Amino acid sequence: LLVGAGGSLVILAFLFYAASRPGQDVSPAQVLAAISGSSVTLFILYLVLALAGIWIRAIRYQTLIVASGEAAANIPAIGTMVLITAVRGMVVDLLPARLGELAYVALLKRVSGTSISSGLSSLLFAMVLDIAVLAPVTILLAVVIGFPNTAPVKVALIALAAVAVFYIGIRYVLPAMMTFLHNQGWAKGRIFGKLLGLVSQLNDAVQATLGAGVLVKVLLLTIVVRALKYIGLLVLFHSI
Repeated sequence: LLVGAGGSLVILAFLFYAASRPGQDVSPAQVLAAISGSSVTLFILYLVLALAGIWIRAIRYQTLIVASGEAAANIPAIGTMVLITAVRGMVVDLLPARLGELAYVALLKRVSGTSISSGLSSLLFAMVLDIAVLAPVTILLAVVIGFPNTAPVKVALIALAAVAVFYIGIRYVLPAMMTFLHNQGWAKGRIFGKLLGLVSQLNDAVQATLGAGVLVKVLLLTIVVRALKYIGLLVLFHSI
C-alpha cells in the first residue's frame, strides 16, 4: 500500500512540475486555487456516480458468469463481485495493451473458484459490448456536434467492424475450428492438448452465454455503465 501510494505521489508531483514549467501558463498557485475552490458537493456526487458505476459493472460481470454455465458454488456473491470489479478497474492500465484485465480473471479464480473459461468469457463479452456502445455514440457525436477531424469516426467504424467480426468468429468460426482440430486428433498432444482443452472450455462458455438470452440485458447494463462514467467525469469537471 505504501509503495503504491508513494508511486502515485511521485507521478502526481511530476505532472505538477511539468504543468508549472515556464511556457505552460500554469502556476502551482493556480492549480491549488482550482482545487481549493472546487465544489465539494459535486465531488461527492462524482464519487457516488463512480461507485454506482462499479456496482452496475459488477452486476454485468455476474450476469455474464452465470450465463456462461458456471457452477452455482463458483459464482461470486455481489459484494465479492463489486470488490473484484473495483480492483480490475485499478489495475487495468498497469500493463500494456490492457493486459491488466487478466487480474480480473485471476481474482475470480482465486477468490471464488470461478473457472478461467467463464472469467475470460465474461471479460470478452464485456469488452466487446463496451465497444458496441461507444462506437455508435462517437458517430452520433460527430453528426451532432462535429469533431476537428474525421479520425474518431474512422476509428468508430473500424471498431464496429471488429465487433461484427468478433461475433461471426465466436458464433461460427470458433466452434467449426474446434470440431476440425478434435477430428484431426490434435487434442491428443501433450502440450497442444492442454491448450486446446482450455480453448474448448472457453468455447463452451461463450456458446452458453450466446444461448442464454442475456445479451440484451447486458447491453442495457453496458449503456448504464458508460453513461455513469461520462456523466461522472462531466460532474467532476464542473466541480473544479
